[in-house]
Amino acid sequence: MANRVSLHLASPDGSNESVLADQAIHLGSPNWSISGAGPFWSPDGTRLAFGFGELHTVSRDGLGLTKVSSPEFAARPQWSPLGKYLAWVEFGPRRRDRWLTVSLADGSIPWRVSGSHMAVSFRWSPDGTRIAFAGAQELDDDLEIFTGAADGTDWKNVSNAMGYDGEVTWPTGSTNVYFTSTRTKALELYAARSDGSGSWVALRSMRIERQVVWSSTGHAFAFTGGRSGTGQRAIWVANRDGSGLRKISGEGEASEPVWAPR
Repeated sequence: MANRVSLHLASPDGSNESVLADQAIHLGSPNWSISGAGPFWSPDGTRLAFGFGELHTVSRDGLGLTKVSSPEFAARPQWSPLGKYLAWVEFGPRRRDRWLTVSLADGSIPWRVSGSHMAVSFRWSPDGTRIAFAGAQELDDDLEIFTGAADGTDWKNVSNAMGYDGEVTWPTGSTNVYFTSTRTKALELYAARSDGSGSWVALRSMRIERQVVWSSTGHAFAFTGGRSGTGQRAIWVANRDGSGLRKISGEGEASEPVWAPR
């Protein structure tokens, strides 16, 4: 069934509303997800990326609407920190076919990252020169964490262990990437050097749910989870090296932590 979805821009008080883009979409697509559609602002605030099937960018005045993805379904776009590149997950004909794809900011010269089959999450390095993703070489392989240069070269497997590795993050001011892994059965937080020279447990005996959320400085992270072997979900905070672990939520269930801007 075809539906129409439009992208709007307005002032905080609701005035000056304008339509930046209007597209027909098919909500019956097995890969459709409004959470991955955007919009996502470029770092300088001049353009937005959004995807209702195909990925587009448009300027904040509604001009320069550009299709940047191929006909396959695309979602979850992320601008590099300096706005030089745009990356996204591109889906193939089968639900499990998805690749990490990168292009220049204007959508030109797109390339699929080699070995990114089954890409499930990715993050740019703080300086925008490298990218980390969770993916697999083949459909039946375990998910691993890879890092490489933004131009598609110098890719390394930095997790390199049995088990499911996913939900990768890359905090400000760090050369290490962080990810969740089931290599010890429980879903725990691990860290790895981005050059592939080693990985280690960043936080032991804690069950991690979803991604950890980093402070703006990258010195601490928050997460939803609990002690291994317990079922209650709570909000926890720890320093980047795993020290100073503390529960900050009260009694009852808690989830989805968000840091306030500095």
